Amino acid sequence: MALFDRFERFLDQVIPPPEEAVRAVRHGERLLAAGDADAALRLAERALREAPGFVRALTLQVDALSALKRPFDALQVLESAHAVTVIPVELLARGVALAAALGLGARAADLDASVRARLKSPDREVANRLSAAAQSLIDRGDDALGLRLARTATLADAQAVTPWLLLGRDAVLRGDRERARDALDRALARADLVDASGHRQIAEIASFLGDKGLAVRGLRRAWILGDEDALGALLGALAEGDDRQAFEKVLADAPGGVGEIVRALDALSRGDDPAARVVLSAVRGGGVASGLWPWALRVLLRADLDLAAQWCRSAPERDGSAAVLRLHEAKILIETGDRRAALGALGDALDATATRAEAEALFRRTYREVWRAGLDEALETVAALVATGPAGEACAASLRLLRQGLSAPLRVALLGEFSAGKSTFLNALVGETVSPMGVLPTTAAVHWLRSGPRAARVVTDRGWVVESSIDEAPRVAARLRQEGQQIEHVEVCLERGLLARLELLDTPGFNAGEPAHEAAVRRAFALADVALWLFDARQAGRMSEREPLEAARDAGVSVFGVLNKVDGLSAAERETLVAYLNKMLGELAPCVHAVSAREALDAEGRGRAWEALVGWIDAHLVGQREAWKRARAASKGGAVLDQFIGEIDELDRHRRRASDALDALDVALRELAEALPAVVEATRYEVQVSLAAQLQALGAGRVEDRESLIEDAIAEAAWRARKKGLAALGEPLARVTALAVEAALVPREVVALVTAPVGARLDAAAALGAADARASRSALSSVVGRAQGAAAVHARLPGDALEALEIAIDARRREVVAGGAMRRLAVTVLREVLGEVARP
Repeated sequence: MALFDRFERFLDQVIPPPEEAVRAVRHGERLLAAGDADAALRLAERALREAPGFVRALTLQVDALSALKRPFDALQVLESAHAVTVIPVELLARGVALAAALGLGARAADLDASVRARLKSPDREVANRLSAAAQSLIDRGDDALGLRLARTATLADAQAVTPWLLLGRDAVLRGDRERARDALDRALARADLVDASGHRQIAEIASFLGDKGLAVRGLRRAWILGDEDALGALLGALAEGDDRQAFEKVLADAPGGVGEIVRALDALSRGDDPAARVVLSAVRGGGVASGLWPWALRVLLRADLDLAAQWCRSAPERDGSAAVLRLHEAKILIETGDRRAALGALGDALDATATRAEAEALFRRTYREVWRAGLDEALETVAALVATGPAGEACAASLRLLRQGLSAPLRVALLGEFSAGKSTFLNALVGETVSPMGVLPTTAAVHWLRSGPRAARVVTDRGWVVESSIDEAPRVAARLRQEGQQIEHVEVCLERGLLARLELLDTPGFNAGEPAHEAAVRRAFALADVALWLFDARQAGRMSEREPLEAARDAGVSVFGVLNKVDGLSAAERETLVAYLNKMLGELAPCVHAVSAREALDAEGRGRAWEALVGWIDAHLVGQREAWKRARAASKGGAVLDQFIGEIDELDRHRRRASDALDALDVALRELAEALPAVVEATRYEVQVSLAAQLQALGAGRVEDRESLIEDAIAEAAWRARKKGLAALGEPLARVTALAVEAALVPREVVALVTAPVGARLDAAAALGAADARASRSALSSVVGRAQGAAAVHARLPGDALEALEIAIDARRREVVAGGAMRRLAVTVLREVLGEVARP
């Protein structure tokens, strides 16, 4: 409004109102006290006609409308008065409470912003009114607005207790120990003013902080002040503590029914007590005092899940009942053998604080031994649980491949240094010349020999598969290499007796000076279940053999040594050499046999040593195929889960960082919202003053030029005021935008959207300043947009324009939660099981 209008309203407030208006208000107050709200309302309206802006008449009008159960009309009166004059902050606080009670969140937030801007000194009445409204909102589930009003109440009176307790409870729910402690300390500074409900809240916060003594004192005071329900919670706290004398003293004052239940629960918590079970079995959960319920549920969960479920079925609405019933359902499903269905119920129980410990214990008891005995079930179960998000899907795919591999033939890799005789050894095992001395080339590829109709398949690193005859395989591989492709492996299928029992992986030799050869061998580690390392009797036990053997061990492949090329050595020399190898490299590849593969190529030349080796392979490798497959799957699965655990740990760290950023953003947003009203008002006033002077100067100009000049003047004044307002808010705006990006609320590229509401508030203030300066409606439209200009002339400053951002923060906070408890527990237990199974 113009300066003259402001001065006129000021005179209305400092000059006493007419005596007739004062008499009307006094009479109306007496009538309202006597219960005649209709007559009081008429007198208040008459007084306001005689003396517009008369605060006492306005208060009477609001009181009368409230008494007539017309809260919406009362709110309208206050908002209308606020739009045209300066009303006391106490009445603004009443408007906040009315809007909150009516569920008008935006209007309550708007009036709350005005309260914050107007607070200049402590005002306990305002704090009490806002505290009551905040408590009501939180009880109804509107935590965001309730906490906002609680914070305003602390600004109105830093010594107010209730709002600090509300903020402390919110910190408990968020798990923020630092804020909970700060709020509790502030509340305790005026604990003499705390009622029974306040002491209960003090106990709740103290319990979260681990201060059992303070929690007990809070519950005791709440009980003394008349909160009968605090008795149960107090007895539970004392029973879990060490002060048995205090427990017995309070228990002696408890009503008979409560005392009997508490004594039975206490006995059950200290050991199996049949008499206590009889007493508790006759109790219906719905009849247990709400204060006693949490402790009672903890005792029953630890002692008797069936009894806990019985109580919860009779009180399904109680906290923790749903989780207990789901845990009990999981127990029944497990007992009937339906372990897969039990996982869903266990997951719900794990997500609930009341049942988390018992659910985890039940999961471990049930699935650990089952999974150890049946690795295929374990792999499939965990794969199904983790298959969420890119990391989880990749982990699930790897686990399912391992599960499929459990039923595949045993794969034995043939390893050794260059020229150790691997080709001859493989040919002797197969009974046909198929290695490089025959049809297979010496290349950097792994050759996979398996049972099947005689054929070959060349597989490239791009996943291409070219089928051919065995004779053509070398030429196909050469052509593909000339085309620039790398050969991943060559599959060779033969119908041979040994290959029906196992599969062989023929590898290039180490120490050949070809990095590609060694890379191919390392790829074979991922395919092999177990390996044989061929030592060359002429140069066995060299240090160059230790590195590849250590690489095989690190890859989880168990390796056994075979001493080759022993023809020409005596039996004593062979024994001496085997003993030497076991001393030098036995921990990496225990040497099991000494043979001559060259002699074994000739069927007539096969001796007992070769036959003993083949028998050992049948007995210790093929005969124990399942154990080797399980151990190798466990080793590979452990590596897969370690990688996945690392990824979800990093994701959890990211979520915690985002959660911290959201908390900091919440604080920064409050600071911005607190600074904004003053800047908005300054923007409006600056535009008004600037334009008022210019409009007076333009009054003498030609009419046809005036409108254009007015438009230019408004645009320039609005731009200057907006720029100045943004500069005044520079620091809080920068903090909000930085934290919004850190919390992953918005991408950095569109971070300006976060603070756009601030610019909108300043634009609206500039438009209202132009209206105050009596700018024409058409000129005003050039500032706020042709469609919105006319409405902006009459509009009050909009509600909290940052409300949308607060909603977005709440939505983001719901997203920022750690991965499912069931997934984490299942992965952890399976990793423990795999660690045991993987030990050879």
